[in-house]
Amino acid sequence: EQTVVAIGVSSTTRRKPDADQTCKSSGLSLFTLLLPSFVRTAETGIEYWLYVSFDAGDAFYDDEGTLVELRAYMRRTVVDPLRQRGITARFVFLRYHNNVRKPGPVFNFMMGAAFRDGADYLYRINDDTEFVDPWAKVAIAALRGHAPPNSGVVGPICRQGNQNILTHDFVHRTHMRIFRSYYPVVFMDWWMDDWISLVYSDARTSHGPFEVIHHTGTQGQ
Repeated sequence: EQTVVAIGVSSTTRRKPDADQTCKSSGLSLFTLLLPSFVRTAETGIEYWLYVSFDAGDAFYDDEGTLVELRAYMRRTVVDPLRQRGITARFVFLRYHNNVRKPGPVFNFMMGAAFRDGADYLYRINDDTEFVDPWAKVAIAALRGHAPPNSGVVGPICRQGNQNILTHDFVHRTHMRIFRSYYPVVFMDWWMDDWISLVYSDARTSHGPFEVIHHTGTQGQ
């Protein structure tokens, strides 16, 4: 059995792309930035599970015809190319009734799904994140080096936004056993990054050396 790393990303659209624009041609950062960079930086010896969550009623994602095309697109551009390199990748689109229209509940929903499915490590990122270099084995090694092993949090170097906190976070499934939810449920909009950057103290919080680029301001943010 290989180590399983689950990547959790939520995506939303403020307006529906034109009818003939889906997947990469839609311009959504999930397809133009995140997925191509994930394929480039995926490593052998790791099995990847990708969770893409969206709100019920989303103008783009919440359409069965669109989802059929998205699943075919994912197999063609992510699963098959990685399989040719000896890497297993699985994916799922998760529909969430986000009544409060805030990111916190959907983050907890998708990361909880990955935990219940049995993933070993959980990586919460954004749909406008671009992976710069291989990251999974470095992040796993950093967590295993904590005392006790696999306690704490690891995040990439991200030169966009507040560099004093983790804006992307990678944890072992032990995190869910400790806290029951990925982030405290009281944090629906702000302070999730601050909380996970502080809760383990400096001794069990690591930055890098892997890097991401956070393309803020792109469609589908």
